[in-house]
Amino acid sequence: MAAPATPPFLRVPQFLEDEKDAPLLAMDDGFLQAQGEAIYETTSTWAGLLSAETQLRPLQEAKEGDLTADVDRIIEKDAERTFMQPCQREALSRVMRSLAVEFKNYAQAMSYVGGFLMLMHDEETSVAMMRVLNGNPKYIPGYWTTEAIAFATDAYVFLPLLEAHEPEVAKLLKEKFCIMPETYLQKWWVALCIQSLPFELGVVYLKHFFEGGYIFLFQFAIALHWHFKEKLLAAKDHAEVYSILRLERKVLQETPITEAVFAQALTYSFPDLDIDKARQTAYDTHLKARIERARQLAEEDDDLSDFDDEDEDDE
Repeated sequence: MAAPATPPFLRVPQFLEDEKDAPLLAMDDGFLQAQGEAIYETTSTWAGLLSAETQLRPLQEAKEGDLTADVDRIIEKDAERTFMQPCQREALSRVMRSLAVEFKNYAQAMSYVGGFLMLMHDEETSVAMMRVLNGNPKYIPGYWTTEAIAFATDAYVFLPLLEAHEPEVAKLLKEKFCIMPETYLQKWWVALCIQSLPFELGVVYLKHFFEGGYIFLFQFAIALHWHFKEKLLAAKDHAEVYSILRLERKVLQETPITEAVFAQALTYSFPDLDIDKARQTAYDTHLKARIERARQLAEEDDDLSDFDDEDEDDE
């Protein structure tokens, strides 16, 4: 028998009190409590922006054997890394298992994004929104996978855009520190800043993303480099650079992100960007050889494992 669908988690009595120490709410800072009922109005347009109604259909419960033991264990652990209370963990795990089967893949960021959407939306709507994000080419299909090749490809598509708009910062990261966007954009793009921005800004970020799709990811990422330019240029070592790029608490307190950063993001345009061509070039230049080599090594490991198994059988 299927478990009953859940209402928005924020509708659960004592939710904020019971989940005040939940990892998902680390960037809440009292925002949800202060918003009260207004949070539903703030987020009421999200499903419409995504045309999520096109993806409203029953969630098929994952059956025993649909997922490997490793994936099932990871989903369970990720639910524990998201919420504190068993009822929220169980609801999130159930949804993530079903989506992992449907998407034929799973990534930890799904737990954060799904858990965040389920704060303000019922389960059916949250799942529909996740389907759009994962399936519509306007958003982030292929980001929520084990290898996340689509994300890494877009990170290298982003590199020349950063070089064009913030050349000094791009040169610093690439030449002085040998830091490539692939190494720090995961929380911004794959997890959609849910654990990086204070929720007050996170809801603004998500609204713009739902409107603009992956283009807004590029725009806002450039704006963050613009915003932290002075700090990045003054950074003394890799640790300091990564503390800025990871948007650590101390950094956000010293150089708060404001509406001006969102306004700056929306000034960037990429009229010459042929995304399909750019993605193919980025993949061929930066990723193809590495991925093919990794897969070759994995196949060789499998062959060796099979050979060892045959030896054991002969003994």
